[in-house]
Amino acid sequence: MSTSKKQNRISAKDLLAIIPDEQISNIAKETNVNYYTKILDGKSLLYLILYSLIEQKRNNLRTIENIFNSLQFKLLFNFDTSKTVKYNSISERLSVIKLEFFEKCFMLFHETKYQLLGIG
Repeated sequence: MSTSKKQNRISAKDLLAIIPDEQISNIAKETNVNYYTKILDGKSLLYLILYSLIEQKRNNLRTIENIFNSLQFKLLFNFDTSKTVKYNSISERLSVIKLEFFEKCFMLFHETKYQLLGIG
């Protein structure tokens, strides 16, 4: 006897809507992650990683490259549709971006979640 459970899933768009863009941009400024970067700024990279983790079962740099270069992703998050990125650029960006940026974004998500749920 098998029971099927419907998984409660949140879309990447809904998850990222919890935190206003300006707060993520402020964290990017605080941590200086956008210094000398043209396409993969902190916010774009955060959105790309979260989107790929939520929407894909298996992730690798080529999958993430395909996601970033897709029209669907760019329209969903209002990114410039003419910009493209290669997997090696994603790899390089991930290797040098400050971890502090992601830590602060995680804490902001965490705090906002509790505020929305009325906890704490």
